[in-house]
Amino acid sequence: MPKLLKFECNKCKYSLRTWHGGVIYATDDDGKRHTCPHPGEAFEIAKVLNISESEIMGFPYLRIPNPDLYPLLNERVGVLTDCLCLECLGVFKIDWKVDTHICPKCASEDVIPVDHLGSVKCPKCKEGIMCYIDTGIIS
Repeated sequence: MPKLLKFECNKCKYSLRTWHGGVIYATDDDGKRHTCPHPGEAFEIAKVLNISESEIMGFPYLRIPNPDLYPLLNERVGVLTDCLCLECLGVFKIDWKVDTHICPKCASEDVIPVDHLGSVKCPKCKEGIMCYIDTGIIS
């Protein structure tokens, strides 16, 4: 079950939230990414890839009934991660494993996943420290 993470500056109170583990997406035949929210990822993935949900039941958390589909799933399913630009404070989603790490707002390469903000200097005030705060929220 994904947990909502919150990071807040102990000085200026600047804060960001993100879901632990990111958001799963599937890429359709035209290359468009479709988010597959939890719960129900397997249903959305099957719909986008035009395959039977029963063949991938449990994906991405459990072994699937049809292992022949792993190459397709590895090619067309990924995870979108919330990222923060340390230059302009823009927040955006990318697949950290395959996309370029460049801010779409200002083109800076100084970006990090939001879930890596714990115990780092506040990107806004540059004085405080970003602290993890347990939200207690689980989806």
